[in-house]
Amino acid sequence: MSTRTHEPDPEAVARLLDDLEDVKIHDGDPSLGELSKRSEAIGRFVSKATFSRSLSGTLLPKWSIVETFLLVCGIDAQEITGFWKPRWVLASGGSAPTDRPGAQYEHACPTCGTVTASPPSRPHLSAVPA
Repeated sequence: MSTRTHEPDPEAVARLLDDLEDVKIHDGDPSLGELSKRSEAIGRFVSKATFSRSLSGTLLPKWSIVETFLLVCGIDAQEITGFWKPRWVLASGGSAPTDRPGAQYEHACPTCGTVTASPPSRPHLSAVPA
């Protein structure tokens, strides 16, 4: 489905990390310790230190860390698979499918600019053409 074509794209990585920080803020800005506790509660333990190293630097975090972070911030599995995973793959230097269902529309928050492919988990977002 996706293959690595070159090294991670630093700009795409920076945008992804910024957007992950926005997800955390929209979840009430829980501490990294709280996120670690949540990860343990769902059987996918990630330490506070690992979250910190993975999400505050300039390097692309492992997908498993990003996926767990999104889950513990309340993002549903469909949005993770349909929106976040392709973004991570592209940032990693791979390619992602563009023919995913709903690709013709993304949903952007008029207040903060967060973009998502799945409005039900973000009722405050409005549909905009992609």
